[in-house]
Amino acid sequence: MASILNVDQIRNAAGTTALTIDSGGRIITSVRPYFLAQAVHSDTSYSSQVVPFPNVIENDGGHYSTSDNAFTAPVTGLYLFSYSVSGVTSGADRAYIQRANDGTNYYNIDSRGATYANETSTNGLHSRGSETSSSYDMTVLTVPLKVTANGKVRIRVNAGTVRLFHANFFSGYLIG
Repeated sequence: MASILNVDQIRNAAGTTALTIDSGGRIITSVRPYFLAQAVHSDTSYSSQVVPFPNVIENDGGHYSTSDNAFTAPVTGLYLFSYSVSGVTSGADRAYIQRANDGTNYYNIDSRGATYANETSTNGLHSRGSETSSSYDMTVLTVPLKVTANGKVRIRVNAGTVRLFHANFFSGYLIG
């Protein structure tokens, strides 16, 4: 026998609305961790370091920090992250997305789910500069990641040099 839940809102015991269903059947959540941070407004190079995105445009929940240039997950879940950087040298520039589920020990992740414990590893998911030119090609990587509560995600250059302009960004949000 099927059960029907006939409500327009779901609230917690304190009365805070967590979910609303509008008349068109669309689901609206009142709180969803989300951030969008932009690079500096000048041409700046970075090598062998965490990439800073100091201009915070959106930060619902306040989980992105410019002090460590990382997003801290408020709850365990699946998140979608995206970033862009600009390469400088032909094919040698690599910026990696790194996760630290314990909040401290960062590692690279690869497409098979393997992890590389050395945060300076050149293995794992990354965006890479052009193979054929040394122009400032913008590269973008978007990836879903499972992150534990209080785990962190950041972007780090582990090979070559990347340049950041005002068009480069780092963003993320909770999918569920």
